[in-house]
Amino acid sequence: MQLHGRFGRRVAGIGVLLILGAVAVAPGTMASSATIVSGLQVPDTTGACNDNPEAIASYQMSGSLIGCWYTDTGVYKNVSPTGFLATGTEHFVGCLGSSCGTLFTTFTFTATYVGDVEAHGRCHHPITGGTGAFAGATGSINFKDDPSGCATYHGEVKLAGS
Repeated sequence: MQLHGRFGRRVAGIGVLLILGAVAVAPGTMASSATIVSGLQVPDTTGACNDNPEAIASYQMSGSLIGCWYTDTGVYKNVSPTGFLATGTEHFVGCLGSSCGTLFTTFTFTATYVGDVEAHGRCHHPITGGTGAFAGATGSINFKDDPSGCATYHGEVKLAGS
């Protein structure tokens, strides 16, 4: 099933929440030369990320990643009255410091609901590739939804050659 209707609205709301409320954390370096990333993702309500009309949802990213995050595909895997699991693909267009390009990811999203209100939501995004300075990038980024509609993210990005 494609992400439409109730799930699509929830995904859009989650994205907006992730973009709002940037966390000003400078990128750190791990022993594996991966850069630690963290910040805030909020739904794009301003139209700043309107350059991808085929996206299911678009979000503004702040913190370590500056730019736009897009949900490209999504499929329900398990749906119940109190929650669901979905998978799909997303991509980020923007910069990590002075490194700019596109990051491609897959995602697994889980959420629980009380009535029509999200009680808990999170998603895991393994990085599957990139372009520009992100060509050959690896790592993963995890998002945690906030009841306000934004989401915080934390993860690691290893650029090729670092």
